[in-house]
Amino acid sequence: MTHLTLPYPPSLNRMYRMYNGRMLLSAEGRAYKDTVGWTAKSARMVKLTGPIRLIVILHPKLRKKETDTPGRRIDLSNAIKLVEDALNGIAYDDDSQTISIRADVGEPIPGGGLSVEVCRVAPYVQNAKQGQRMAPTRRDQAEKVAEEG
Repeated sequence: MTHLTLPYPPSLNRMYRMYNGRMLLSAEGRAYKDTVGWTAKSARMVKLTGPIRLIVILHPKLRKKETDTPGRRIDLSNAIKLVEDALNGIAYDDDSQTISIRADVGEPIPGGGLSVEVCRVAPYVQNAKQGQRMAPTRRDQAEKVAEEG
């Protein structure tokens, strides 16, 4: 498992630009992706194989004064997509390896930020994706005891 603290991401609208009918990564998007890449490499992030879990906590920008109205923040789902794309090829081979995502809005911090954890998925979660039960429930255990007894 690797934990990263990243800068506050740009909005998805500023991350991509339309050019000649094609959607391309903007200069701001490339800069953010480079920052994520260098941060991951300096944290000695190891590229994971197999199914992974992504845990993202978006920290909104702290207000300047207590009387200020809360600032706008990017959509949580956009933050997931941005970090998932930025870590592609660094933390994992492809973002299709992601089978579990948890995302929360955390406490505001000066300048904002994004906390990210990437970890391998436990076998029972992987089995659940394939349509099997995640783990025996108490009811399952009670039924098994009743059958045996």
